[in-house]
Amino acid sequence: MEEMAAAIGAKADEQELHQKLQQIQAAFMKHYTEQNGTFKVNQEVYGDVTGYVEYSKESGFHGHTQTAYANAIYMGLLPPDILEAAGKNLSGLLIQNDRKLATGFLGVKPLLPALSSTGHSKLAYHLLLSKEYPSWGFEVVNGATSIWERWNSYIKGERF
Repeated sequence: MEEMAAAIGAKADEQELHQKLQQIQAAFMKHYTEQNGTFKVNQEVYGDVTGYVEYSKESGFHGHTQTAYANAIYMGLLPPDILEAAGKNLSGLLIQNDRKLATGFLGVKPLLPALSSTGHSKLAYHLLLSKEYPSWGFEVVNGATSIWERWNSYIKGERF
């Protein structure tokens, strides 16, 4: 909206929308990030997140996920000074996962643009061109003609 206001020369609207964006970014950072910029779950609000997400007593849920970073970067929820660190966190999570995605529907759309916009285009291309499970290429080499609902909808030799 800020960009559209600028494009039509509505300076007052542009300034107001820029201020609103800064307020949203500051609130997001306060609510969802640690001091070092990594994402967290606000324990005061959500407790141990049981019931909100798939929860495991062993791993818990901490907010530091591929999906969280991809969406925050893609939607412009982070102030400019945090983008580089968020991109490094996102790429680090992918590298820890053997350069494989670990998102569902909510994180897959923003993943590649978020990587590219934070300087990790090489990793984005790797994901796009990969034929290993889980990936879009894996679906193609296994006969998909459209994107599957789940990454493991079909694996040769396995029955679900």
